[in-house]
Amino acid sequence: TTKLWTDPRTTIGRTWTPITVSIGRRRSGFRLVFISTHTGSITASDISIDDFKFVECNAQSIGHCEGFTDPFNCSNGNCIHQDNLCDYSDDCGDNTDENSCEKYVQMCNFENNAEPICSWSHDDDADFRWQRMRGDQVNNFDWYDDFWQLYGPDRDHTLGTSKGHFLLLETSAPRQPNDTARVVSPVFAPTTSGECQFRFWYHMYGYDVGALNIYTRTFIGGPLTLVWNQNRERGDEWLRAKIVLKVQEPFQVLIEGVRGSGYEGDIGVDDTTFTPGCQLQIIATLPPFVYSTTQSPYCNATHSHCAQNTRQCIPKDQFCNFNIECTDQTDELSCPLACNFDQNTTCLWTNDRKLNLKWEFGSGRTASSGTGPSTDHSTGSVTGTYIYLETSTGNFGDRAHLISPLYRKSSKTCKFTFWYHMFGDTINTLNIHIRSGGIDTLIWSLQGNQGDQWRQGTAYLPTCASEFNVIVEGIRGT
Repeated sequence: TTKLWTDPRTTIGRTWTPITVSIGRRRSGFRLVFISTHTGSITASDISIDDFKFVECNAQSIGHCEGFTDPFNCSNGNCIHQDNLCDYSDDCGDNTDENSCEKYVQMCNFENNAEPICSWSHDDDADFRWQRMRGDQVNNFDWYDDFWQLYGPDRDHTLGTSKGHFLLLETSAPRQPNDTARVVSPVFAPTTSGECQFRFWYHMYGYDVGALNIYTRTFIGGPLTLVWNQNRERGDEWLRAKIVLKVQEPFQVLIEGVRGSGYEGDIGVDDTTFTPGCQLQIIATLPPFVYSTTQSPYCNATHSHCAQNTRQCIPKDQFCNFNIECTDQTDELSCPLACNFDQNTTCLWTNDRKLNLKWEFGSGRTASSGTGPSTDHSTGSVTGTYIYLETSTGNFGDRAHLISPLYRKSSKTCKFTFWYHMFGDTINTLNIHIRSGGIDTLIWSLQGNQGDQWRQGTAYLPTCASEFNVIVEGIRGT
Protein backbone atom coordinates (compact mmCIF):
# COMPACT_ATOMS: atom_id res chain seq x y z
CA THR A 1 0.00 0.00 0.00
CA THR A 2 1.34 3.43 -0.96
CA LYS A 3 -0.06 6.51 0.74
CA LEU A 4 -0.90 9.23 -1.80
CA TRP A 5 -2.50 11.85 0.44
CA THR A 6 -3.48 12.49 4.05
CA ASP A 7 -5.12 15.24 6.08
CA PRO A 8 -4.19 14.91 9.77
CA ARG A 9 -6.45 17.74 10.97
CA THR A 10 -8.90 16.60 13.62
CA THR A 11 -11.64 18.93 12.37
CA ILE A 12 -12.27 21.27 9.45
CA GLY A 13 -15.85 22.26 10.27
CA ARG A 14 -19.11 21.84 8.37
CA THR A 15 -17.68 22.62 4.95
CA TRP A 16 -16.85 20.63 1.81
CA THR A 17 -13.14 20.86 0.97
CA PRO A 18 -11.94 20.18 -2.63
CA ILE A 19 -8.84 18.00 -2.87
CA THR A 20 -6.64 17.05 -5.84
CA VAL A 21 -4.34 14.04 -5.46
CA SER A 22 -1.55 13.18 -7.89
CA ILE A 23 -1.64 9.50 -8.94
CA GLY A 24 0.91 9.53 -11.75
CA ARG A 25 1.79 6.61 -14.00
CA ARG A 26 0.87 3.28 -12.35
CA ARG A 27 1.24 -0.29 -13.48
CA SER A 28 -2.01 -2.11 -14.29
CA GLY A 29 -4.01 -3.71 -11.49
CA PHE A 30 -3.99 -0.91 -8.88
CA ARG A 31 -6.88 0.30 -6.71
CA LEU A 32 -7.51 3.48 -4.75
CA VAL A 33 -8.55 3.00 -1.12
CA PHE A 34 -9.97 5.59 1.30
CA ILE A 35 -8.93 4.94 4.91
CA SER A 36 -10.25 6.98 7.86
CA THR A 37 -8.80 6.94 11.37
CA HIS A 38 -10.89 7.74 14.43
CA THR A 39 -9.11 9.38 17.37
CA GLY A 40 -10.41 10.12 20.84
CA SER A 41 -13.52 8.83 22.62
CA ILE A 42 -16.20 11.07 21.06
CA THR A 43 -18.29 9.34 18.38
CA ALA A 44 -19.70 12.52 16.78
CA SER A 45 -16.91 12.76 14.20
CA ASP A 46 -18.23 11.75 10.79
CA ILE A 47 -16.14 11.98 7.61
CA SER A 48 -17.93 12.32 4.27
CA ILE A 49 -16.72 11.91 0.66
CA ASP A 50 -18.58 13.01 -2.46
CA ASP A 51 -18.09 13.71 -6.18
CA PHE A 52 -14.78 12.06 -6.95
CA LYS A 53 -13.49 11.81 -10.51
CA PHE A 54 -10.31 10.90 -12.43
CA VAL A 55 -8.73 13.68 -14.51
CA GLU A 56 -6.34 13.14 -17.46
CA CYS A 57 -5.89 9.46 -16.62
CA ASN A 58 -6.44 8.15 -20.15
CA ALA A 59 -3.54 6.41 -21.93
CA GLN A 60 -1.76 7.96 -24.93
CA SER A 61 -3.80 7.98 -28.14
CA ILE A 62 -2.75 5.19 -30.52
CA GLY A 63 -1.19 5.97 -33.89
CA HIS A 64 -1.39 9.76 -33.81
CA CYS A 65 2.11 10.89 -34.81
CA GLU A 66 0.95 13.53 -37.27
CA GLY A 67 2.42 16.91 -36.39
CA PHE A 68 5.17 15.44 -34.23
CA THR A 69 8.58 16.85 -35.18
CA ASP A 70 10.31 14.15 -33.12
CA PRO A 71 7.97 11.12 -32.97
CA PHE A 72 8.74 7.86 -31.20
CA ASN A 73 6.54 4.86 -32.04
CA CYS A 74 5.88 2.70 -29.00
CA SER A 75 5.53 -1.08 -29.35
CA ASN A 76 1.85 -0.86 -28.45
CA GLY A 77 1.16 1.64 -31.26
CA ASN A 78 1.20 4.75 -29.11
CA CYS A 79 3.19 7.82 -30.18
CA ILE A 80 5.22 10.09 -27.91
CA HIS A 81 7.87 12.78 -28.29
CA GLN A 82 11.53 11.76 -28.36
CA ASP A 83 11.99 14.17 -25.47
CA ASN A 84 10.11 11.70 -23.23
CA LEU A 85 12.53 8.82 -23.83
CA CYS A 86 14.59 7.45 -20.97
CA ASP A 87 13.38 9.85 -18.26
CA TYR A 88 12.17 7.17 -15.81
CA SER A 89 8.53 7.77 -16.81
CA ASP A 90 6.47 5.17 -18.69
CA ASP A 91 4.96 7.52 -21.27
CA CYS A 92 4.22 4.78 -23.81
CA GLY A 93 2.14 2.72 -21.45
CA ASP A 94 4.16 -0.44 -22.14
CA ASN A 95 7.52 0.94 -20.93
CA THR A 96 9.16 0.65 -24.37
CA ASP A 97 10.29 4.29 -24.11
CA GLU A 98 12.48 3.25 -21.16
CA ASN A 99 14.07 0.10 -22.65
CA SER A 100 16.90 1.30 -24.94
CA CYS A 101 18.77 3.94 -22.99
CA GLU A 102 22.42 2.99 -23.56
CA LYS A 103 23.25 6.36 -25.15
CA TYR A 104 21.86 8.34 -22.24
CA VAL A 105 24.62 9.27 -19.80
CA GLN A 106 24.57 9.56 -16.03
CA MET A 107 21.07 8.16 -15.50
CA CYS A 108 20.38 7.91 -11.78
CA ASN A 109 17.29 6.74 -9.90
CA PHE A 110 19.11 6.49 -6.53
CA GLU A 111 18.11 2.82 -6.12
CA ASN A 112 21.61 1.32 -6.28
CA ASN A 113 22.86 0.73 -2.74
CA ALA A 114 26.41 0.19 -4.04
CA GLU A 115 26.40 3.73 -5.52
CA PRO A 116 23.74 5.55 -3.47
CA ILE A 117 23.98 8.86 -5.36
CA CYS A 118 25.52 7.45 -8.57
CA SER A 119 28.19 9.79 -9.99
CA TRP A 120 26.94 12.86 -8.18
CA SER A 121 29.16 14.13 -5.35
CA HIS A 122 28.48 16.35 -2.36
CA ASP A 123 29.73 19.95 -2.41
CA ASP A 124 31.43 20.39 0.96
CA ASP A 125 31.51 24.17 0.50
CA ALA A 126 27.73 24.18 1.09
CA ASP A 127 26.17 24.35 4.57
CA PHE A 128 24.93 20.75 4.71
CA ARG A 129 24.26 17.70 2.51
CA TRP A 130 21.43 16.19 0.55
CA GLN A 131 20.36 12.82 2.00
CA ARG A 132 19.38 9.66 0.13
CA MET A 133 16.07 8.63 1.68
CA ARG A 134 13.03 6.38 1.27
CA GLY A 135 9.52 7.71 1.46
CA ASP A 136 8.78 5.78 4.64
CA GLN A 137 11.72 7.55 6.33
CA VAL A 138 10.17 11.00 5.82
CA ASN A 139 7.53 12.38 8.23
CA ASN A 140 7.81 9.29 10.41
CA PHE A 141 5.69 10.73 13.24
CA ASP A 142 3.00 9.14 15.42
CA TRP A 143 1.28 12.36 16.51
CA TYR A 144 -0.89 14.98 14.83
CA ASP A 145 -2.55 18.24 15.76
CA ASP A 146 -4.68 20.92 14.12
CA PHE A 147 -1.66 22.90 12.98
CA TRP A 148 0.70 20.21 11.71
CA GLN A 149 0.65 19.50 8.01
CA LEU A 150 2.54 16.95 5.96
CA TYR A 151 5.56 18.13 4.03
CA GLY A 152 8.11 16.55 1.74
CA PRO A 153 7.66 13.43 -0.42
CA ASP A 154 6.44 10.16 1.13
CA ARG A 155 7.12 8.14 -2.06
CA ASP A 156 9.74 8.27 -4.77
CA HIS A 157 9.15 8.93 -8.46
CA THR A 158 10.82 5.83 -9.94
CA LEU A 159 8.69 3.22 -8.20
CA GLY A 160 5.94 5.46 -6.86
CA THR A 161 6.14 3.70 -3.48
CA SER A 162 7.37 4.49 0.01
CA LYS A 163 10.24 2.00 -0.47
CA GLY A 164 11.80 3.90 -3.37
CA HIS A 165 14.80 6.19 -2.89
CA PHE A 166 15.40 9.85 -3.80
CA LEU A 167 17.52 12.81 -2.70
CA LEU A 168 15.96 14.76 0.17
CA LEU A 169 16.73 18.25 1.46
CA GLU A 170 16.10 17.65 5.17
CA THR A 171 15.27 21.04 6.72
CA SER A 172 14.77 20.26 10.41
CA ALA A 173 17.17 21.42 13.16
CA PRO A 174 19.97 22.40 13.20
CA ARG A 175 19.33 23.80 9.73
CA GLN A 176 18.79 27.57 9.50
CA PRO A 177 16.93 29.71 6.92
CA ASN A 178 18.85 30.00 3.62
CA ASP A 179 21.25 27.16 4.45
CA THR A 180 22.16 25.35 1.23
CA ALA A 181 23.04 21.82 0.15
CA ARG A 182 24.52 20.98 -3.26
CA VAL A 183 25.45 17.92 -5.27
CA VAL A 184 27.81 18.17 -8.25
CA SER A 185 27.79 16.18 -11.50
CA PRO A 186 30.84 14.77 -13.31
CA VAL A 187 32.54 17.01 -15.86
CA PHE A 188 30.86 17.34 -19.27
CA ALA A 189 32.43 18.42 -22.54
CA PRO A 190 31.55 21.86 -23.99
CA THR A 191 28.23 21.94 -25.83
CA THR A 192 26.48 24.70 -27.77
CA SER A 193 24.15 22.78 -30.11
CA GLY A 194 21.20 22.65 -27.71
CA GLU A 195 21.15 18.84 -27.90
CA CYS A 196 22.53 18.42 -24.37
CA GLN A 197 19.63 18.45 -21.93
CA PHE A 198 19.37 17.72 -18.21
CA ARG A 199 16.07 16.19 -17.05
CA PHE A 200 14.99 15.43 -13.49
CA TRP A 201 11.92 15.09 -11.27
CA TYR A 202 11.38 17.26 -8.20
CA HIS A 203 8.97 17.46 -5.28
CA MET A 204 8.41 20.72 -3.34
CA TYR A 205 5.67 20.44 -0.73
CA GLY A 206 5.21 22.29 2.56
CA TYR A 207 4.54 25.73 4.02
CA ASP A 208 8.24 26.55 4.40
CA VAL A 209 9.67 25.37 1.07
CA GLY A 210 12.62 27.53 0.06
CA ALA A 211 14.17 27.16 -3.40
CA LEU A 212 15.58 24.59 -5.80
CA ASN A 213 18.33 25.90 -8.09
CA ILE A 214 20.29 24.35 -10.96
CA TYR A 215 23.69 25.88 -11.77
CA THR A 216 26.58 25.24 -14.10
CA ARG A 217 30.20 26.05 -13.34
CA THR A 218 33.44 25.91 -15.31
CA PHE A 219 35.92 26.32 -12.45
CA ILE A 220 36.19 24.67 -9.03
CA GLY A 221 35.34 27.42 -6.57
CA GLY A 222 34.31 29.70 -9.44
CA PRO A 223 31.07 31.60 -10.01
CA LEU A 224 27.85 29.60 -10.44
CA THR A 225 25.62 30.32 -13.44
CA LEU A 226 21.93 29.89 -12.63
CA VAL A 227 20.15 27.96 -15.42
CA TRP A 228 16.92 26.97 -13.65
CA ASN A 229 15.08 27.96 -10.48
CA GLN A 230 11.89 27.06 -8.65
CA ASN A 231 10.63 28.71 -5.48
CA ARG A 232 7.99 27.88 -2.89
CA GLU A 233 5.52 25.03 -2.69
CA ARG A 234 4.44 23.17 -5.83
CA GLY A 235 2.04 20.61 -4.34
CA ASP A 236 2.33 17.01 -3.19
CA GLU A 237 3.44 15.56 -6.52
CA TRP A 238 6.56 14.83 -8.55
CA LEU A 239 7.08 17.33 -11.37
CA ARG A 240 9.37 17.05 -14.39
CA ALA A 241 11.96 19.65 -15.36
CA LYS A 242 14.09 19.92 -18.50
CA ILE A 243 17.05 22.26 -18.99
CA VAL A 244 18.92 22.86 -22.25
CA LEU A 245 22.63 23.19 -21.45
CA LYS A 246 24.84 25.45 -23.59
CA VAL A 247 28.31 25.94 -22.13
CA GLN A 248 31.41 26.77 -24.17
CA GLU A 249 33.91 25.23 -21.72
CA PRO A 250 34.07 21.93 -19.79
CA PHE A 251 31.45 22.22 -17.06
CA GLN A 252 29.61 20.63 -14.18
CA VAL A 253 25.95 20.80 -13.17
CA LEU A 254 25.03 21.54 -9.55
CA ILE A 255 21.69 20.85 -7.85
CA GLU A 256 21.19 23.23 -4.94
CA GLY A 257 18.45 23.13 -2.32
CA VAL A 258 17.85 26.20 -0.17
CA ARG A 259 16.18 25.87 3.22
CA GLY A 260 13.13 28.09 3.72
CA SER A 261 11.95 29.94 6.82
CA GLY A 262 11.00 26.79 8.79
CA TYR A 263 11.30 23.01 8.97
CA GLU A 264 8.11 22.25 7.00
CA GLY A 265 9.82 22.56 3.64
CA ASP A 266 11.63 19.37 2.61
CA ILE A 267 12.52 19.11 -1.10
CA GLY A 268 12.97 15.91 -3.11
CA VAL A 269 14.93 15.22 -6.33
CA ASP A 270 14.72 11.94 -8.23
CA ASP A 271 15.48 10.30 -11.59
CA THR A 272 18.17 12.55 -13.05
CA THR A 273 19.15 11.99 -16.70
CA PHE A 274 21.34 13.62 -19.35
CA THR A 275 20.46 13.21 -23.04
CA PRO A 276 22.91 11.70 -25.60
CA GLY A 277 23.95 15.22 -26.64
CA CYS A 278 25.79 15.50 -23.31
CA GLN A 279 29.23 13.92 -23.47
CA LEU A 280 31.47 13.26 -20.47
CA GLN A 281 34.79 15.09 -20.53
CA ILE A 282 37.95 13.02 -20.48
CA ILE A 283 39.37 15.13 -17.65
CA ALA A 284 38.00 14.18 -14.24
CA THR A 285 37.95 17.62 -12.62
CA LEU A 286 37.68 21.28 -13.54
CA PRO A 287 40.56 23.69 -12.98
CA PRO A 288 40.53 25.72 -9.73
CA PHE A 289 39.31 29.29 -9.95
CA VAL A 290 42.36 31.24 -8.75
CA TYR A 291 44.73 33.70 -10.29
CA SER A 292 47.49 31.87 -12.10
CA THR A 293 50.78 31.16 -10.35
CA THR A 294 51.71 28.20 -12.57
CA GLN A 295 55.01 28.67 -14.29
CA SER A 296 54.52 28.82 -18.05
CA PRO A 297 57.23 28.03 -20.59
CA TYR A 298 56.44 31.46 -22.03
CA CYS A 299 56.87 33.32 -18.69
CA ASN A 300 59.85 34.00 -16.44
CA ALA A 301 59.85 33.47 -12.64
CA THR A 302 58.27 36.86 -11.84
CA HIS A 303 55.39 36.51 -14.32
CA SER A 304 52.38 34.22 -14.75
CA HIS A 305 50.22 33.52 -17.76
CA CYS A 306 46.60 34.48 -18.31
CA ALA A 307 43.98 31.73 -17.88
CA GLN A 308 42.90 31.38 -21.51
CA ASN A 309 45.65 33.15 -23.44
CA THR A 310 48.50 31.16 -21.91
CA ARG A 311 51.10 32.86 -24.12
CA GLN A 312 50.41 36.23 -22.51
CA CYS A 313 52.52 36.81 -19.39
CA ILE A 314 52.00 39.58 -16.86
CA PRO A 315 53.77 40.32 -13.52
CA LYS A 316 52.31 38.25 -10.69
CA ASP A 317 51.38 41.36 -8.69
CA GLN A 318 49.14 42.49 -11.56
CA PHE A 319 46.67 39.69 -10.81
CA CYS A 320 43.86 40.95 -8.56
CA ASN A 321 45.06 44.56 -8.61
CA PHE A 322 41.71 46.07 -9.74
CA ASN A 323 42.96 46.58 -13.30
CA ILE A 324 42.50 44.42 -16.41
CA GLU A 325 45.85 43.49 -17.95
CA CYS A 326 45.08 40.16 -19.65
CA THR A 327 43.52 40.48 -23.09
CA ASP A 328 41.16 37.61 -22.14
CA GLN A 329 40.21 39.59 -18.98
CA THR A 330 40.87 36.64 -16.68
CA ASP A 331 43.38 38.24 -14.30
CA GLU A 332 40.62 39.71 -12.09
CA LEU A 333 38.09 36.83 -12.20
CA SER A 334 39.03 35.36 -8.82
CA CYS A 335 38.66 38.70 -7.01
CA PRO A 336 35.47 40.46 -8.20
CA LEU A 337 35.13 44.21 -7.80
CA ALA A 338 31.48 44.15 -6.71
CA CYS A 339 28.84 41.81 -5.30
CA ASN A 340 25.07 42.17 -4.76
CA PHE A 341 24.59 38.59 -3.45
CA ASP A 342 22.02 37.76 -6.14
CA GLN A 343 21.44 34.05 -6.80
CA ASN A 344 22.71 33.33 -3.28
CA THR A 345 26.36 33.81 -4.19
CA THR A 346 29.00 35.58 -2.10
CA CYS A 347 31.20 36.24 -5.14
CA LEU A 348 34.11 34.16 -3.76
CA TRP A 349 33.99 35.83 -0.33
CA THR A 350 33.91 33.12 2.36
CA ASN A 351 32.66 32.72 5.94
CA ASP A 352 35.28 32.03 8.59
CA ARG A 353 34.17 28.58 9.72
CA LYS A 354 36.29 28.74 12.88
CA LEU A 355 33.91 31.33 14.38
CA ASN A 356 30.60 30.58 16.11
CA LEU A 357 28.40 32.63 13.76
CA LYS A 358 28.27 33.09 10.01
CA TRP A 359 26.79 35.51 7.50
CA GLU A 360 23.67 34.03 5.89
CA PHE A 361 21.59 34.84 2.81
CA GLY A 362 18.29 36.58 3.43
CA SER A 363 15.35 38.05 1.51
CA GLY A 364 12.40 39.93 2.91
CA ARG A 365 12.09 40.01 6.68
CA THR A 366 14.41 37.86 8.76
CA ALA A 367 13.16 35.17 11.14
CA SER A 368 13.64 37.45 14.19
CA SER A 369 10.84 39.95 14.83
CA GLY A 370 11.53 43.66 15.32
CA THR A 371 14.83 43.60 13.49
CA GLY A 372 16.33 43.21 10.04
CA PRO A 373 15.39 44.74 6.66
CA SER A 374 12.13 44.16 4.78
CA THR A 375 13.82 44.31 1.33
CA ASP A 376 17.32 44.12 -0.10
CA HIS A 377 19.10 47.30 -1.18
CA SER A 378 19.99 46.29 -4.76
CA THR A 379 16.43 45.81 -6.02
CA GLY A 380 14.34 47.19 -3.15
CA SER A 381 12.14 44.07 -3.30
CA VAL A 382 11.22 41.27 -0.89
CA THR A 383 12.69 38.74 -3.33
CA GLY A 384 16.10 40.44 -3.55
CA THR A 385 19.00 38.89 -1.65
CA TYR A 386 21.31 40.27 1.02
CA ILE A 387 23.49 38.78 3.74
CA TYR A 388 22.74 39.18 7.43
CA LEU A 389 23.90 38.07 10.87
CA GLU A 390 21.19 35.91 12.49
CA THR A 391 21.45 36.40 16.28
CA SER A 392 18.61 34.19 17.53
CA THR A 393 21.30 31.64 18.41
CA GLY A 394 24.72 32.11 19.98
CA ASN A 395 25.95 34.26 22.83
CA PHE A 396 26.78 37.91 23.45
CA GLY A 397 30.02 38.83 21.69
CA ASP A 398 29.97 35.97 19.18
CA ARG A 399 31.42 37.03 15.83
CA ALA A 400 31.05 36.29 12.13
CA HIS A 401 33.68 37.10 9.49
CA LEU A 402 33.09 37.33 5.75
CA ILE A 403 36.54 37.28 4.13
CA SER A 404 37.33 38.59 0.65
CA PRO A 405 39.63 36.92 -1.86
CA LEU A 406 43.27 37.97 -1.71
CA TYR A 407 43.92 41.28 -3.49
CA ARG A 408 47.47 41.93 -4.71
CA LYS A 409 47.75 45.71 -4.83
CA SER A 410 45.55 48.81 -4.53
CA SER A 411 45.92 52.48 -5.46
CA LYS A 412 46.65 55.43 -3.17
CA THR A 413 42.95 56.34 -2.91
CA CYS A 414 41.29 52.90 -2.83
CA LYS A 415 38.07 52.69 -0.81
CA PHE A 416 35.54 49.98 0.02
CA THR A 417 31.85 50.98 -0.16
CA PHE A 418 28.85 48.98 1.04
CA TRP A 419 25.26 49.36 2.26
CA TYR A 420 24.32 48.28 5.78
CA HIS A 421 21.10 47.84 7.77
CA MET A 422 21.37 47.88 11.58
CA PHE A 423 17.93 47.83 13.15
CA GLY A 424 17.00 46.40 16.55
CA ASP A 425 17.19 47.21 20.25
CA THR A 426 20.16 44.93 20.92
CA ILE A 427 22.33 45.66 17.86
CA ASN A 428 26.02 45.42 18.67
CA THR A 429 28.81 46.25 16.19
CA LEU A 430 29.69 46.11 12.49
CA ASN A 431 33.41 46.36 11.69
CA ILE A 432 35.51 46.41 8.52
CA HIS A 433 39.08 45.13 8.82
CA ILE A 434 41.93 44.80 6.36
CA ARG A 435 44.14 41.73 6.85
CA SER A 436 47.73 41.85 5.65
CA GLY A 437 50.68 39.78 6.79
CA GLY A 438 48.44 37.97 9.30
CA ILE A 439 47.49 41.22 11.08
CA ASP A 440 43.91 42.60 11.11
CA THR A 441 43.61 46.41 11.08
CA LEU A 442 40.28 48.10 11.85
CA ILE A 443 39.39 50.66 9.14
CA TRP A 444 35.66 51.24 9.85
CA SER A 445 33.29 50.59 12.77
CA LEU A 446 29.70 51.35 13.78
CA GLN A 447 27.71 50.32 16.84
CA GLY A 448 24.06 50.36 17.92
CA ASN A 449 20.62 50.80 16.34
CA GLN A 450 20.77 52.87 13.12
CA GLY A 451 17.06 52.69 12.23
CA ASP A 452 14.99 50.62 9.79
CA GLN A 453 16.71 51.73 6.58
CA TRP A 454 19.69 50.96 4.38
CA ARG A 455 22.63 53.35 4.79
CA GLN A 456 25.88 53.58 2.85
CA GLY A 457 29.25 53.06 4.46
CA THR A 458 32.71 53.87 3.11
CA ALA A 459 35.95 52.42 4.44
CA TYR A 460 39.26 53.88 3.22
CA LEU A 461 42.06 51.38 2.65
CA PRO A 462 45.68 52.12 3.61
CA THR A 463 47.67 53.83 0.87
CA CYS A 464 48.89 51.35 -1.76
CA ALA A 465 47.90 48.31 0.27
CA SER A 466 49.29 45.00 -1.01
CA GLU A 467 48.59 41.30 -0.42
CA PHE A 468 45.46 41.92 1.65
CA ASN A 469 41.95 40.65 2.41
CA VAL A 470 38.95 42.73 3.45
CA ILE A 471 36.95 41.33 6.40
CA VAL A 472 33.34 42.22 7.22
CA GLU A 473 32.84 41.48 10.91
CA GLY A 474 29.50 41.30 12.70
CA ILE A 475 29.37 41.04 16.51
CA ARG A 476 26.30 39.65 18.28
CA GLY A 477 24.55 41.81 20.85
CA THR A 478 22.48 40.81 23.87
